[in-house]
Amino acid sequence: MSIEEQFNQEMLDLYQVVGKATGYWANYYLRFVRKHGGLAYAKKALGKKDDTQDGFKKLIEVGRPDLSVEATVLKGEYRSLFTYDEIKEAQRRIDTVPNYAWRKPIKPSMNFSGEIENDELFTEGSIKKVTVNLLNFRT
Repeated sequence: MSIEEQFNQEMLDLYQVVGKATGYWANYYLRFVRKHGGLAYAKKALGKKDDTQDGFKKLIEVGRPDLSVEATVLKGEYRSLFTYDEIKEAQRRIDTVPNYAWRKPIKPSMNFSGEIENDELFTEGSIKKVTVNLLNFRT
């Protein structure tokens, strides 16, 4: 399989990966990739310098810019398919993603750290009594 065929397959697979991970099903993207190929889609998307793709914006909103066409283009194995300007544009877009928009992998043991005791067992729908001190301020 050629590098272009690998890229095209990854772009096709990206539709399912993004949809399952985020709930965002980019139907226009899929139609274009099926009809013209993943390389043609990526080059078209990167050619719009003033208008960042809606799909890229959506992936930033859901914290998954790592699943974008731009991130795929920047993978080492695919760089030879793109011009210097296309790679530069993909990198510029990735560089504009705010730090808070990148999903950070967290080990399950780190979730709710310090809030749940190891000997406590919680069942969905169960009741737990919590006592809270409240100061009542009147204005």
